[in-house]
Amino acid sequence: MTDETVSLNAEQLAKHAMYQAYESRDDYCFGTVPDEIKGFSLYDAHKNITEVDEITTESRHGPSFSDELADDEVLDGLAVEAEMTGTVSEQTSRATRHHPAEYKNHDADVYVLAWWFPRPDELAPLTAIDVQAEMPRAATPAPDPEPYEDRL
Repeated sequence: MTDETVSLNAEQLAKHAMYQAYESRDDYCFGTVPDEIKGFSLYDAHKNITEVDEITTESRHGPSFSDELADDEVLDGLAVEAEMTGTVSEQTSRATRHHPAEYKNHDADVYVLAWWFPRPDELAPLTAIDVQAEMPRAATPAPDPEPYEDRL
């Protein structure tokens, strides 16, 4: 039996790292995306990678991984960033007796940062994911319609 090494290019490794961080996000997941943002999936974050950095981190200086790492343990890994776009619907006019309410869609940016640190003594890597959203600036709400009795 021979010892074989599998090598991945940076793009493949970054996609793998982002996907693993998504799959294990119950352990170390920071930030949330408001429920108003629709039309995106964190599952697809690995398809929208914008930046990959090789990093060395110590538990006391890196992302907050609880007590998972010893204070003197240093791991080499990746920080992978992705940007996605979702949609926020804003009601621009209220429904009347004769017309339905009108809505306008705005793009909302979703930023994902994943950390991936392979651990030589363990099968599973140490991962974390941080998700932040930038809500679009809301337009002024539509004015209330005039009462019917004032129009006569």
